[in-house]
Amino acid sequence: MATIKIWDKEIRYTSPPLIVMKQEIYYHDNKAFLVLRKILLHQLDPKHYGINSNDWLRVLKVWKDHLNADNVLRVKDTFLICDIIEDAKIVE
Repeated sequence: MATIKIWDKEIRYTSPPLIVMKQEIYYHDNKAFLVLRKILLHQLDPKHYGINSNDWLRVLKVWKDHLNADNVLRVKDTFLICDIIEDAKIVE
C-alpha cells in the first residue's frame, strides 16, 4: 500500500507492481509516449479522496508528480500519464 499527499491529507491506495511486463505505447503528433497510468475523469474528483473541493486538475497534477511523469494526455474521458520515448541518439 502506498500513500500520496493531496493538500494536507494523506491518501492510501494500492498500486501495481513497479515492473510491468506489458507496457502500452501511445502515439500523438509523431511522438511516442510510454503510458504509466490511465485515470478516468470521474476518478479525479477530490471528493472521492475526502477533500471538499472541485479542483480535479490539482489531483491530476499530484498523480503526475507522484509518478514522475513527463506529460499528461487527454483521450476523451481518460487521462494518460506518460513519459516521452525519445529518439535514439548515435554516440560515436
